[in-house]
Amino acid sequence: MVSVVLFTRCLPNRLTDPLIAAGFHVWEALALSEVTFLCETEDIRMVIITSDVDEERCRFLQQRLPTMVLKPEATASDVIAELWNLFPNNSAAIQ
Repeated sequence: MVSVVLFTRCLPNRLTDPLIAAGFHVWEALALSEVTFLCETEDIRMVIITSDVDEERCRFLQQRLPTMVLKPEATASDVIAELWNLFPNNSAAIQ
């Protein structure tokens, strides 16, 4: 199962449940320190950054980790399709 961190400014995020239903292990984080801690202690394959996170924090993570920065109009289907393209061997089935 592919683990991702959803870095956002508002919890719960509308993307979390659809990502879980699509077979991804989702960690939610509100702070930059949470993201870095999770990436150091868990097998995180991608950090998904929602459009409400400020640009400075985005740049910090983009320089250090694999990231996907979302536009405001991004839907759960868009994110899931992109993750499936990046991780085609995700063994989890759609629930």
